Amino acid sequence: MEQARAKRSFPRVGVALLILVLLFVPRVVSNPYSLHILIASGLAVILASSFNLVTGFTGQPVFGMAAFYAVGAYTSALLAIKFKLAFWVTLPIAGLVAAVLGVVIGLPSLRLKKFFLAITTIAFGEVVRLTLLNWVGVTRGPMGVTGIPAPAPIWLPIIGRVVFNNKVNYYYLMLGLVVFVVACISSIMNSPVGRAFLATRDDEDAAQTCGIDTRFYKILSFTLAAGFTGMAGAFYAHYFRYISPNSFGFTESAMAVTTALVGGLRTIAGPIVGGVLLTAVPEFLRSLADYRLIIYGGTLLLTLAFWPNGIVGGITSTVSRMQERASSRAIGGKAR
Repeated sequence: MEQARAKRSFPRVGVALLILVLLFVPRVVSNPYSLHILIASGLAVILASSFNLVTGFTGQPVFGMAAFYAVGAYTSALLAIKFKLAFWVTLPIAGLVAAVLGVVIGLPSLRLKKFFLAITTIAFGEVVRLTLLNWVGVTRGPMGVTGIPAPAPIWLPIIGRVVFNNKVNYYYLMLGLVVFVVACISSIMNSPVGRAFLATRDDEDAAQTCGIDTRFYKILSFTLAAGFTGMAGAFYAHYFRYISPNSFGFTESAMAVTTALVGGLRTIAGPIVGGVLLTAVPEFLRSLADYRLIIYGGTLLLTLAFWPNGIVGGITSTVSRMQERASSRAIGGKAR
């Protein structure tokens, strides 16, 4: 029992230490551009984690995450500009509106399977982008939305008044959002709801036989993933202060898929590792000019070829094999 308790507490201690280290990053990394890369990594982590929730944990292939991202961004930006609402009000509203959209796109998942559902979500993402492009009276079409205000100053205990006029405060806001999303997904997956998601993914018919309402859990996973992505979209709008339909094309959806696959689908840590690596590594390779794209693409192919379960999945498998071999040697030694 003591060993089991130690195994449960180890990840919590590791996560607490990681968050502590991340809190001190701006003390070491003061360069605004480096902080910008870290903020962009946080956005990638949220998108990949949301994709992982609905595809990795529930088995519903979704390749249109950019649609929820765009809806969150436009909802928050337009509410802030037209109704003068503060970011702290528009942020949850953006997540809520995107979640409602998640219910709409989740309904086809009740009838469509795998490949056909994937195509449907791609088409849905394109429909949202074209709507934003052509609904000029509201979204300003290809001109995009300008003049999006920064988050209003906020007063925090001990820290005092926080004004969002520098990258450091945006970094901490992004870090808080990432911790919130990852903690929510981790809590969900450690609850009966998470076990229902996994049962739906592994064998839908068997899950229904056991009394699990797979239709409900499919739509719930879409709704949660869309809500988290919509909140990331709201942050994007108030961080960059400008959005346009071109900011939310298929490339953003493909990036969420790639990030989750490279980091490790079906794991909590995978999208975090993938988000940081795939955002930061291209910047480190920028000095290599045109060669960086070849190196970047080759690295992705080799990673997926040798570690099909992603970096986290590959490391976990390697450690497990090493532990099994060590255990076998120990048993063999005792037998002799």
